[in-house]
Amino acid sequence: HTVKALYYNQIIALLPAVAVGVYVFGARGIVPIAAGTVTAVVAEFLMLAALKQKFSRLADGSAVLAGLLLAAMLPADTPWWTVAVGAGAAIVIAKMLYGGLGSYPFNPVLVGWIILNLSWPSIISKWPRPNIETWGVAETLPAQSLLEILKKYGVQMTNQFSLADILLGFHPGGIGAVAGIALIIGGIYLIIRGFVSWHIPVSFAVGIALTSGIFLVVNPAQYASPVFHLITGTTLLGMFFLAPEYTTSPKTRQGKILYGLGAGFMTILIRIYGINPDGVPFAILLMNLLTPIFDRIR
Repeated sequence: HTVKALYYNQIIALLPAVAVGVYVFGARGIVPIAAGTVTAVVAEFLMLAALKQKFSRLADGSAVLAGLLLAAMLPADTPWWTVAVGAGAAIVIAKMLYGGLGSYPFNPVLVGWIILNLSWPSIISKWPRPNIETWGVAETLPAQSLLEILKKYGVQMTNQFSLADILLGFHPGGIGAVAGIALIIGGIYLIIRGFVSWHIPVSFAVGIALTSGIFLVVNPAQYASPVFHLITGTTLLGMFFLAPEYTTSPKTRQGKILYGLGAGFMTILIRIYGINPDGVPFAILLMNLLTPIFDRIR
């Protein structure tokens, strides 16, 4: 596959989930998506100019995908300037200053998200309710993510959302992260077409299932099921789009499996013991740090 094919097919695979997010949360979701993609492209253009590199590199689609993925992780109400800061930081600081595509040690999208999480945590964790008119639901629907509800009120309170609600996007969350079915379809498309190796998504899922399964066996009344952890938060977005990012993930089969297992294991530990309800972005960044070690394993 060419570099352009790799990134454009990821964009194609992500668009259904983003479209569902715009449908669920309304037209307001278009603003962060537009701000993220436009800022990422403009930031990369300016950096290419400053570094006297060829502008043809813009055509590979990596900047568009980065902006789109960052927006997908954020609430539909996120102000445009907040998304712009995150996307700009992702491209300038985490990507281009390291030498661009193929050179950076950490996933730029997650670095941008971390910067926003540290700078304006109240803005990027203020989850709007799904469109009331679209779904015909009560105004009392919690304006909190499922993982926040789990952390604050316990596993019993998450039962107000059915499995179908979660998979179809009928719950508060990131614009492109709420539509579980769309993300699974997009991920399977990427694996079948050979744009993403199955080793990382499958081992990531196994890591999450095993770790959360152990906690569930220890105390079923306190801990959520593996299925719940697999389809909530940014798990599916991380599994198919963020963890397998080409530059920052291992190249060997053994390395990919260990990387995925580690990311799944750390996700559950952070969700249970950490301050952040999700854990996926931090877990993947930690595994990015270990990628050079995983690549040495033969």
